[in-house]
Amino acid sequence: MSSYKYKTKPWEHQEKALDYLYHHAPAALYTDMGTGKTKVMIDLIINKGFKTTLIVCTNKGCEVWVNQFRIHSNLDNKHILNLAGLSTSSKVSLLRER
Repeated sequence: MSSYKYKTKPWEHQEKALDYLYHHAPAALYTDMGTGKTKVMIDLIINKGFKTTLIVCTNKGCEVWVNQFRIHSNLDNKHILNLAGLSTSSKVSLLRER
């Protein structure tokens, strides 16, 4: 498990969760709030080398994800596109630009 790349040090259960998710598809994390699921998923995105990831959540959740990407990854802001609160036509235009 120590071969994974991290910006922030994971808790032991987060490293175990990442290892499980890395080797099993499909898979899911069913844990309580505050257990670090977002960090685990960001670490999975980075370590799997995903080029595009769609995260579907509430507008507030989008703000949380953007902040968590800043904390737990070295992704440049140009790689994170928050579509929360935009009209459908604005979302389509932004996605076409990418």
